[in-house]
Amino acid sequence: MSKSNRRSSRQSTRRSSSSESRVRSSRSGGSSFRGSAGREQAELERQAIKRRQKERLEAGNEPFRYWMGPDSERQIVVLDDQIQFFRYEHALPNPQKNNIPDRFFPCLNHETGCQICKEFDDTPYYGMYMSVIDLEPYIIKSGPREGEEIPWSRKLFMVKSGMQRDWFRAEDSLKREDEHRPMRGAIFRIFRDDDKKPRTGNSIEFVEYMDEEELSEYVREWEDRDRKLNTEDCSVPFDYDEIMPDWDEKEIAERLNLKHKPRPGSREEAEQEMDDGDDPYGEDDLDGYEDDIPFDPDEPEDFEEEPDEPEEPEEPRGRGRRKMEEKPSGRRGATRAQREKRGESDRASSPRSRRRPR
Repeated sequence: MSKSNRRSSRQSTRRSSSSESRVRSSRSGGSSFRGSAGREQAELERQAIKRRQKERLEAGNEPFRYWMGPDSERQIVVLDDQIQFFRYEHALPNPQKNNIPDRFFPCLNHETGCQICKEFDDTPYYGMYMSVIDLEPYIIKSGPREGEEIPWSRKLFMVKSGMQRDWFRAEDSLKREDEHRPMRGAIFRIFRDDDKKPRTGNSIEFVEYMDEEELSEYVREWEDRDRKLNTEDCSVPFDYDEIMPDWDEKEIAERLNLKHKPRPGSREEAEQEMDDGDDPYGEDDLDGYEDDIPFDPDEPEDFEEEPDEPEEPEEPRGRGRRKMEEKPSGRRGATRAQREKRGESDRASSPRSRRRPR
């Protein structure tokens, strides 16, 4: 093979391989990505990592929620003065924890359905919330403190509708004994009979009160990742507005990676359309729509406008009004307008003008 043939062969091979790579770069699917699709996926992955980091930081402010296994019995101490916080809530599965439903979001419209109701086909529940001290010890199962026993812990106690009336009765019963005494410090024994019953128990029983002096001893200390010593007073209830804020639809959409849909007709919808480039009055949208222009700017100079059509005579008013019609006159039934067009006069066409002279 000559040198020129080898060169042309290499060039054709380069052309074919480059065209093949362009085709491959446009394809994506499964676990592999190529070309521009790979770059786009890399950007999406960076955004997902940032979102997960943000969720982990915010989850650090969320307290552990109370739950108990089936066929078990535990004791808790109530920290609230009274039962006072409720909300509609969604519990979505967490793919990072074997789809355990531990991602909690407020339902912003439980009557007609919020964005989570529609996107996940999920029905919210109406929860009642209390701050409690779980007196049941537990053992850390993983991490640098694996095997360490924790004698007690402060937790968020959520009760669904099925057990809320039992807690209302318990609170009312304590007030009947002393109407000025708060619910704070009351110790309850909780039972869960089987795995079909609520995770926060299906039966409660009042035990006794814990005084403020003993409650004040429930303080814990721990070191964070920076080896900084932290102290937490666990005798006070949680700030519910802080640990369970009412996020708006945009914030929820960002946390769940959903397409935020603003309220129709709102200013936010108009701004979103402008950001997406859907400007209905852009210059590009006017191409090919000359028919909408009320006049032609390139009209020739010798253009003569067509004369306006003559207006029809108005009907006479008053007594004996009749409809005016243009009657034919003159020879062969020609109208006056037709005669005038032919140059004939009314006198020449009248019967009197055709009389013989004497």
